[in-house]
Parts: sequence; structure tokens; C-alpha cells
Amino acid sequence: MTSPLRALTLFATSAAVLANPAAALQLGTFEAHRPEHVRLLHAEREARLREDWVRVGDARRRLALDLIHARRRPGEPAGARVSFETLADVACILDGGDPEAAHRPWSERMVRSLDLRVVPGVFAARDEGRGESMVVRVESLYALPAPEGIEELPIVLTWLGPAGEELQARAEPVPTTCLTRTGFEMFVRPPVSEPGRWHLVAEVGHGAARRRGVEVAVDCVGDLGARARRLQLESQRAPSVLRSELWAAVGQLREHGLRRLATLFLGHWFDFSEERPPATLTAPVVPSSLGSAALAQGPVFWTLPNDGPFERALVIVCGTAEHPSEVLSGAVGEGWRRLSVARATRVLVCAPSPGVPARLMERCASLASERGWSEVHLMARGDQGTALLAEVQRRDSPPIAGLILCATPGAGPRDGAGLAVPLLTIDALAAQETSAEGEGWSRIGCREPGFLLDLRVPSLVAAWLPDLP
Repeated sequence: MTSPLRALTLFATSAAVLANPAAALQLGTFEAHRPEHVRLLHAEREARLREDWVRVGDARRRLALDLIHARRRPGEPAGARVSFETLADVACILDGGDPEAAHRPWSERMVRSLDLRVVPGVFAARDEGRGESMVVRVESLYALPAPEGIEELPIVLTWLGPAGEELQARAEPVPTTCLTRTGFEMFVRPPVSEPGRWHLVAEVGHGAARRRGVEVAVDCVGDLGARARRLQLESQRAPSVLRSELWAAVGQLREHGLRRLATLFLGHWFDFSEERPPATLTAPVVPSSLGSAALAQGPVFWTLPNDGPFERALVIVCGTAEHPSEVLSGAVGEGWRRLSVARATRVLVCAPSPGVPARLMERCASLASERGWSEVHLMARGDQGTALLAEVQRRDSPPIAGLILCATPGAGPRDGAGLAVPLLTIDALAAQETSAEGEGWSRIGCREPGFLLDLRVPSLVAAWLPDLP
């Protein structure tokens, strides 16, 4: 989680960016910020596929998994990102399309390759007027040459509203030579709207061949300017991890289109930073009320806003590239909600930070004591598994009841030797489904890549957790 020093640094940088747009242009361009944008975009596309995955049958899932495995390079680690092209082809399979990309119309393949990066990536609610101009950077995420004879393609940008509205934002003929990684820019204005989550989507092609691409979220926030100014003042007066995260994210979103907190509606993030009473928070994921000191300095635990009673806890440590709110969102969050209710278990998620294994163990012990929980289990995601496993191995009597390693590359011993607590290891991208267990350990191999495996993890953990006395 962000340190106080890092929080102040992020605050100072974002203040400079928002106070002086001209300086923002000097700080970076679309290209300079592209690596971070691509990382965030990968997570967005994966999250979208997770939601589609739960709505299709087993036959489509098998076709998609076969494609993912077929495209893995020899020796590629299980934690490697699935390419944008493979993600697009998987999305097409889940939509009922032909598994063979070559059999699909070029316009359909092209529109799935397009990315829209909107600057500013948030707009203020209003009931009249045109709104500020927004730049939309359009680029193709992978090479997809146009068929011979197709030199121009109509592109339509459409706003999709929270109540099902569809408003055309822009329509232009574009030379196919522009549909590359370099991309091009289009200009739109935001719709008149009350606060809510809008999406912008591109459509390409003529008539019956017209295809719609992947939507990107663009939030409409009430009193955006006033709330941003209050956030700036409060970040100076009473710095906190939540305020520094939001302030940095708003600056990056408005100046560079970086959707760093895209999992939740941005209005919810302002609610959190303004310390609204829990009863007024309507977000599906919230910072846990484990004390104001925790919210001020970290680690900040995120949780589901369901009531107990809770008899134990499961603490999840995110991978380095994740935000805790992502782990509890969407269909995956519903899985954790079911576990929480069925097993009387409070689910808490935190981000990693330097020295977190030792401190986290002590925090687990204090939480159990403060809340009267009978036990606390710890789960490490992705690259955090190695450090937490080493910390558990180092202790003769760790203050946790069990350890779970989820999609950790080269994770752990094949058995539970040397551990004072039970160990569950869940592997991603296994060649075939496997399971094994012994004295104090269990290991499950799943064919899904990590981002799809997340959908199964809550039920696997629920089956592994011991019954409460």
C-alpha cells in the first residue's frame, strides 16, 4: 500500500498536472504513458471476459481454453499475460462467433482490436450546455492489415448511457492506413447527464457488415470541479492513502486518459475519500472500517459491504499490479460474497507493500483479537506468494490458521513439509485438471489462465476451509 512519503509525492505531482494543463503536455504524451495504459487496458479486457465467461456454456469455455493453450509459446510462464489478439478471439468465441479467426469478417476482427483512450477520461454532470471537448485516441492493439481494395472505413463513436441511452458522438471515414498502433485522434463532447457511468464504443463497417467494438468506461461525476478542489485541500490537510490514490488517479485520468481506478464508478471513490457514513455508501466494494488509523496510513483493507456475523477472516494479498477493489468486483466478488455468507468469514483484501509479510502476520493476529475471530486464513495472489510462503516457513507458530497460494509462479513445496499450518496451492494454466493432497497440504491444477481462474477460486477455497466448531 502507498507509503505516506509516496502519497505526498503523488499528491504534489497530480497538483502540478491539474493546476497547469500546459505543463501536463510537457510531462508526457499519449506515447510516453502508453506502457501504463496498456497494463491497465489488459486488466480491463480480462475483467470484461470474466463477466462474459459466467454467461456461456461449457462447450464455448472449452473452445476458448483450447485456443489459449494452443497459442502459448514453449516455456512461457503461467503468469504471462494473454495477448490482446487472443483475448479478442476468446471474446468472439464466447459471443458465439466462429473459433477460426480467418472465417470472420475483417471488420469484426478489426473493431475488436481497437482501443479508445479518452482525454479527459471523466466529465462533470450538467443539465445543459455542450461540455468540454474530449480527445479520443483510436489505435489498433495488434497488426491486422486491411484486405486488398479496402482503403477507407467509416468509424462511428457512440455514447452508451447508464439507462440504456445511445447517442452518436462522432462519425468519420478513416483511411485504413491509420488503423495501426500509432493510431489517430477523434474529438467528441460528453452528453448532458446526471452522475453515472457512461461508456464510449466504436463501430466500423457499412450496413449489415457494421460491427461494434469494446466499450470503455467514462464516468460522469456530480460537482466534479468542486469535489476535486475539496480533495486537493483535504489531501494537504489530512493526507491518507485513499485520498492520495484518488488524487493521483484523477490527475492521470483527466490529463492522460489512464483509467487507474476503473473497477468502481469514480463517484464512489470521492465518497470514500470524503469519509461518507457507511450507511450512505452504495458501492459493491468498500474500504473496511477497521479503524481510522488504518485508513490514514495503511494498509487499507477492502471488503464487501455485507453484515456478519463473522466468526473468522480470510485476508487476501493482491499481486503487485492489482488494486484490492478489483479482487472483489463483478462475478468474482459475487463468489467471495457467497463464501462470506455461507462460511461466516469476513473477506478482506489489501495491496502489498515493502516488508508486508512480517507486518501482515502481526496485523492478522491483532485483527483476530480485536474482532473476536476464531481464526484468520491468509491468501497470496500471483507474485506475492513466494514472500508470504517464506515468512510462514520461517515461523514455528505463525498467527494464521492456513495459507493459500493462488496462481503463484513456481509456488511452494509439493507437500506441506516445513509448514506449521495447512497449505492450499492453486495453479493456473495446467495442461489438464489435477488435484492431489497429503498430510497438511492440497494442490489443485486448473486449465484456466489466472484472470479466469479467479472465478473458481472462491468455491475452491470454500471447499478447503475447515468447518468451524
